[in-house]
Amino acid sequence: MRSLLDFNLLRLLYSSSTTDVNPKRAEKFESSIVRGEEDEYPINADLLKLGGAVSLLRIILRLPDDSEVSDELWDEVIELMKFRVVDKVPLTCTLAVRALSRFVNDSENTDILDVFLEVLPLEQNSEVRKTIVLSLPPSNTTSQLIIDCTMDVSEPVRKAAYCVIANKFPLQSLSIKHRTTILQRGLADRSLAVSKECLKLMIDQWLAKCSNGDPVKLLKYLDVETYESVGESIMESLLKAGLVKPQNLESIQQYILRASTNEIKEGYSVDHSVRIKLMEPEVSLYWRMGKGSDAAATMGTEELYTLLKPQTTMIC
Repeated sequence: MRSLLDFNLLRLLYSSSTTDVNPKRAEKFESSIVRGEEDEYPINADLLKLGGAVSLLRIILRLPDDSEVSDELWDEVIELMKFRVVDKVPLTCTLAVRALSRFVNDSENTDILDVFLEVLPLEQNSEVRKTIVLSLPPSNTTSQLIIDCTMDVSEPVRKAAYCVIANKFPLQSLSIKHRTTILQRGLADRSLAVSKECLKLMIDQWLAKCSNGDPVKLLKYLDVETYESVGESIMESLLKAGLVKPQNLESIQQYILRASTNEIKEGYSVDHSVRIKLMEPEVSLYWRMGKGSDAAATMGTEELYTLLKPQTTMIC
């Protein structure tokens, strides 16, 4: 009965989606999948469900927003697709999720999100899990579930999770704990494709857009005083990418208080801790990690870093 319902809805939805219905064309459309399969395969429920899901998906994704489709018909389509999400055929499930993704942001269809949230942790097929992750809307409810998917056993699912975080979750919408967890896992991921996706998220979104390209500002979003190891991983990644370059001596000299001429002439010994201004944890980490970089050595700042080392180590 469900298979027949697929094609009844298909016929109704097709008729509702066009103002120029040619009877012969509609009849051909309705039966093309079934008749095409009859010639080569014996008809079975799985093929009918898959064929119906494919065609419904095509119509739903191509249907203009202003199409005159009755609420009752949409309700039937949504209920059918929710039923298909847990189908035993993974491809049918994937197509059903994609179809429902068009409605998941609708406040009247919160039950769709509930289905996604219920199915995702239990789904065995990685392609279905990936499709659900890509379909989830941004919210406090979904953020933790998506972040959990950064530890999925499947590389495509983990990569999809970082893609969704980059495109749907602004940096400010995430807690500091979530921010550090995301970067800590992603930058250390065993898959090069996943680590690159995480690096892209950090550089293109969090550094360029949210921090105006300033690494120190990015570090301030992450509370490196508490999560120092995460800050170090970030700096290492930025250094490897060539995105951290000491501009000139003045940029670090502002933290050094020069001894007066009289003190020097009279032979007073000035303690480094007196001569160096107190740094914020983010600034301290920035210069401490930059000390060993090739950029620092080639720009003549090594000597200044040596002066700062006792103080920055104490602060960090």
